[in-house]
Formats: sequence, structure tokens, C-alpha cells
Amino acid sequence: MDDRSASRRSRSGRPDPADLRQLSDSPVSLRRIARLFAPHRAVLAVVVALIVLSSAVSLAQPFLVRHIIDVALPRQDVRLLVLSVAAMLGVAVATAVIGVVQTWLSTAVGQRVMHRLRSDLFAHLQRQSLGFFTRTRGGRCSRAWSTTSAACRAWSPRPPPRSPPTSPWWSARPSPWSP
Repeated sequence: MDDRSASRRSRSGRPDPADLRQLSDSPVSLRRIARLFAPHRAVLAVVVALIVLSSAVSLAQPFLVRHIIDVALPRQDVRLLVLSVAAMLGVAVATAVIGVVQTWLSTAVGQRVMHRLRSDLFAHLQRQSLGFFTRTRGGRCSRAWSTTSAACRAWSPRPPPRSPPTSPWWSARPSPWSP
């Protein structure tokens, strides 16, 4: 199998066989992974707390439905029905807001970890001798970079929210015809 077919297979979602061999030769310990996330313990604790809070808030929904079916509808109490429906909407909004904050925080942590991995990889490559780069094929370094990105995408599937650009992309570039 040539390098081209291996890269196609890795893009299709299957692990690259070379990566699997490297992982079996020198497995990554959970301690090493935990060290990457250690500086972010507080934020990760908040994310876990938000998950628990979201679950607890979501538990109110069936009780509100039961209250509507068992109390508000048999009594034909419109005020109680409206209050219960408003509470159900409040639960939905609260769950959505908590989910957005949770996703934003976990994505931010993932992006910071990815930045640290890339910075460490870049610093490591900078420390290598010139002989390393003449002996090593360029694709090997490139694969390490893309493997780092893939590992970090697994942790944070979405980029953190950004503010919209103030100008369109074409106006930010200088014109090639301008003096």
C-alpha cells in the first residue's frame, strides 16, 4: 500500500495504519493526557457542574407535564395551565442556555489544549538538528501536525464562537492594482 492510499483511508475516518502501529509500539498513558488538561481543571469542573445542572433542570419537564394533565386540565384552570406552559418554556430556555455555555467552555478548553499541543510540537521541531530534517520525510512531520489537530477535534468538535468580521473578506485584502 502506497502513502497516497493510506492518506485516503485516514481521511475516510479510519485510523491510519502507521498511526496504529506507532500507538501500539508506544501507547499514550492517561496520565499524559490528564497532564494536558490539568491547567484547565477549574473550567472542566464548571463544565461537569453545568452538565449536572442541565440534567437536573431537564427533570422538571415531566413533572410539569404531569401537573398539566393531572391538575390544570381536569380543573379547567387556564391560569395554572399558562403558568405550567411558561415554566416548561423556561426549562427549555434554561437548558439551551446552559448547553451553549457548556459547549463554549468545553470548546475553549479544547482549543487551548490544541494550541499547547501545537506549540509544544513546534518547539520540539525547532530544537531538532538540521540532520533530522534531511533524514526525515516531510510528510511525517505534516502527519504529526494533522494527527494533533484530529485529536483535538475529537475533544472540541466546534470552534468557539467568534464575533463577525467588521468588513467583508474582499475589502480586507489590498487590491493588486492599487499603487
